[in-house]
Parts: sequence; C-alpha cells; structure tokens
Amino acid sequence: MMMFFYELLLRLFGRQEAPASTVQHSSFHCPTALMNTTAANTSTVHAAHAAHCTSISCPTAVRHKSPVQPTPRRQSSFASPLQVPTPIRHVTNVAVAGPVGSGKTTLARAMVGLAPLPEKNHAPPCAEPVATAYAFPGNRLLQIWDLPGVPEGGEEPDLSHYEFFIVTASSRMTDEVVRLAREIEAMEKNFIFVRTKLDVYMQETQQENFEQSHLLKEVRKHFGKKLQDVGVQNPRIFLLSGLLPTDYEFAEFMEAFKEACFRG
Repeated sequence: MMMFFYELLLRLFGRQEAPASTVQHSSFHCPTALMNTTAANTSTVHAAHAAHCTSISCPTAVRHKSPVQPTPRRQSSFASPLQVPTPIRHVTNVAVAGPVGSGKTTLARAMVGLAPLPEKNHAPPCAEPVATAYAFPGNRLLQIWDLPGVPEGGEEPDLSHYEFFIVTASSRMTDEVVRLAREIEAMEKNFIFVRTKLDVYMQETQQENFEQSHLLKEVRKHFGKKLQDVGVQNPRIFLLSGLLPTDYEFAEFMEAFKEACFRG
C-alpha cells in the first residue's frame, strides 16, 4: 500500500522534464541559436566599427570620406572681358586682336617668321582662351601678342596694357571688329586693320572677266567706310593672307608696321 501511495505522489508532484524543443533551442550547441548569436555579435561588431570609424585614425573612415570637391574652373563668360596675361613692362606690346577664326594666330606667326600651326594643334573651341607672345626678330623690346579671339556677341579682351594694335577680320565687318576699333580709338591709340585670308576670298569670288585689282579696291573701300563710320580718320588697311607672306600686301603691311612701332 505504501508503495502505491509513493508512486502516486511521484506522478502528481514529480519534476517534469522540459520539452525537447525547448531544451534544444536553449542549448549553446543548437545551430539556430548559434546563427542568431553570430548575427547578434556581427551587428554588435558593425555598430562598434561604425562608432570607431568616426575617428580620423580609422583607415576605413578615411577611405570612405567624401572627397574634397575641387574648386571649379572659372568658365569664360561672354558677360565679362576675356582674361589675358599682363604684357611685359619696358617692352612695346603689340596686340593682334579680332574675332574667333579671323586668322590672328597665322598672321602673328608670319610676322615673326614662323610657319603656321598645323590645324590639329589649334586649341579646341572648349579650351580656356589664352594669349601667346612672340618676340619680334631683331628687336627684343618688341612683343607681338596673339590675343584670344573675340566670340560672336562676346566682350573684347582688356586692351589697356598694349601700345599698338593690329585688328583682323576674315570676312565682313562684324560687330566684334567695330567694338575693337571703337575701344582703341577711345584709348587714343593706333592700329592697323588687316583683312586676312584674302587667298580664300579671291578663290571663292572668281567669276568671268575677273579683275583682281578691281575686287581689292572694292574690299578696301568697304572696310574703309566702316572704319570711318566708327570715327577712324584715314584708316590704314591691308589686304593679305598670313599663309602667303610673299603675296598680296603682306610686304607693305610689314613696312607700315615697322614704321609705326619703331618710330621715335
């Protein structure tokens, strides 16, 4: 009888074993528990690393820092004068100025005895405009400056540092040429006007009973009137091609230039 009551008590109040699934998931050796523990540890590590990376001493933080943005290059604006280097002091600085594509570079190089630049060496339209100085042969106190071309509708360069000017045009008298002439006149300085690329013009306008002398006379008359309308009295005009320094009026132009610059 006593054994019967003892077994009954064990069944009523004896310790029950936990379900197998509960024991498994509470065990350190359970794969699921291990993965959860690893994920938790990984999150903790990432959080600690993020806090550590706020310090400049962390190489990873340095690598992932946003790079310092460089100061953007100043874009050339037609609303402001083109920037050119300041000419040399104690030297006669002669500026060759005109619209973009008016043959300034070819003319400036021909004046100092240099061959034209190959077409591929010319700066692309998007390049920053720059001025180039050439020493005049036989006179180290004379500098020829090839100024940046004046864009259509744009402002002319600062002309205040130059003593003499050569203004170029390769077609009609544009607004850019008119503004250059007016500014030079306002500064009470002198210039020579050069109608460049004459060889191209002559080839394009040849007709039956073509007379070169008559055509040149008409071209000179056209530009002479336009310059007089600006206020230029007795303008000096030369018709030539920088590619052909032995043709047209290149020799006469050089003589007039030397006389004007070497005078006094």
